[in-house]
Amino acid sequence: MKLILNTLGCPGWSFDRVISEAAALGFSGIEIRGLGGILDTNEIPELSDAGAYYFKSALEKYRLRAICLGTSASFHDINTYNRSLNEAKNAVIRAYSCNISAIRVFGNNIPAGSSERAIADQVCDAIKYLCRFSNSLKCSSYPETENPVKILLEAHGDFNNSAILGYVCDKIKDSAFGIIWDIAHTDRAFNAGHGSYTEFYGKLKAYIHHLHIKDHIKTPDGYSLCSIGKGTIPIKEIIQMLIDDNYKGCLSYELEKRWHPELPEPENEFRSFINYMSNLLYI
Repeated sequence: MKLILNTLGCPGWSFDRVISEAAALGFSGIEIRGLGGILDTNEIPELSDAGAYYFKSALEKYRLRAICLGTSASFHDINTYNRSLNEAKNAVIRAYSCNISAIRVFGNNIPAGSSERAIADQVCDAIKYLCRFSNSLKCSSYPETENPVKILLEAHGDFNNSAILGYVCDKIKDSAFGIIWDIAHTDRAFNAGHGSYTEFYGKLKAYIHHLHIKDHIKTPDGYSLCSIGKGTIPIKEIIQMLIDDNYKGCLSYELEKRWHPELPEPENEFRSFINYMSNLLYI
């Protein structure tokens, strides 16, 4: 298993600092959710046509991979559907030009009064379109690329349990599609009675591209994010399950510092994550 630094955890860092710190700490790659204070993928200089060469060469210099480009595209709301589709298409183009293996999108919610099946079908239609777009772009412009840029649906919002995600996977059935398993989101679903992590993994493991690792504490008012290993998510049990199954994917530390500035500073917390995971993985 490879450990990945997610830039959501270091919103103030420049790209150069992200990759130098990632390499120094022992990460194998990065997942991009904003860079240098800029969240919009279209506005990040390193992901532009002019910046792509530097982006790729810098990663190669530090022997790092770019495993995913995070978008805000979500397909549950028909009013923002086309805008999200365009955002995701642009991210696929950026990913190809920068050698990023995947993009992240959301299902996200089941609006009040809506049919769960109808919203899930709407999300599936968008993802199937993006998979076709990614495959066609590979064939026409990037034939040297080994695999198409993947379209990854994050377990998030109402799309965070094996029932609805299983339906989505069964309907899409495309090699360019996958799932990001966010263990905090599904932990909340499990505590609400929607399955367990063993059931989730067993049903969806063929589609899981990588995991978002984080920790939280259950409180009377909900959940509070915390430093890795200090919360109530059964991280050790989940990692042992992955080890037992010979899982070869990535573990991305999604420290949500951009949204929760009260969390520990990234230079300290990323090191804590490396140490914590190294003990579990016997590195």
